[in-house]
Amino acid sequence: MATATERSTAALVTTGHVPIAYLDANILLPQYLRSVFLDLADAGCIRVHWGRKVLEEVRGNLVKPTFGRTAQQAEDLLRLLTRAFATALAKRWGFRAE
Repeated sequence: MATATERSTAALVTTGHVPIAYLDANILLPQYLRSVFLDLADAGCIRVHWGRKVLEEVRGNLVKPTFGRTAQQAEDLLRLLTRAFATALAKRWGFRAE
């Protein structure tokens, strides 16, 4: 049987640490993936971040036939995302400015 120390070492999430997830368009575009990650963030299991370029890519793709949203629907969705997760916009990621 594993000791408490061994269990905490093997855990992906340790006490007092919330993993950070940088969400790109591949996560934000499909509703089912977006919902999973944003639900996890809302529950405090992860912290989500994205960049301006990612949001621009999402906006551009939402209005394509694959996703079939109007420009207004795309704007509304992005407005909801940025309001609900106001701290998610990454100004810098690593050493590269966005």
